[in-house]
Amino acid sequence: MYGFSGTSCRIKGCNGLVWPNRKLGLCGNHYQQYRHGSITIDGDYIPKVIKCPSCKESIIIKRMANNRKYCPLCKFKIVPDTSKAERMEREERRKRESLRILKIKNKRDLMQHYLNQIIIFLKNYKRHKPILKLRQQGMSCQEIADKFSVSRQRIYQICKQYNNRIQAETL
Repeated sequence: MYGFSGTSCRIKGCNGLVWPNRKLGLCGNHYQQYRHGSITIDGDYIPKVIKCPSCKESIIIKRMANNRKYCPLCKFKIVPDTSKAERMEREERRKRESLRILKIKNKRDLMQHYLNQIIIFLKNYKRHKPILKLRQQGMSCQEIADKFSVSRQRIYQICKQYNNRIQAETL
């Protein structure tokens, strides 16, 4: 029972049917636009007004232009930094920041950090070596998982971790 006969949307030019419980007399599309504040009850569009972040001037944007942030005068002033030197500098800063978080102050601490990483890798490799051998022999992840009483997904993750490292070393 979609709409009654003769009950169409109250917006001029719209022939959409109105549900029986709609008291406003709007079809589904216009009712949603009214609820979201895009149109008035008479069907007039309400312009969306935002403020430009750089010059603080109010600008009216189109209905579907939600990604627009700057006024026409300011949008050409803002140029993204895409130079290779700046990207490299950001990457270096990120590396330095990660080392600072680890409280590495000198080369000795840095070497100790890398040595700890190598030791952890070797300990894990001793535990994972039988799993990798069985996988290379052609056993499925599920068979290996049953043998070592872990999940099939964990076996897959272990194999993937070492395969990625082997591929990186051979390149």
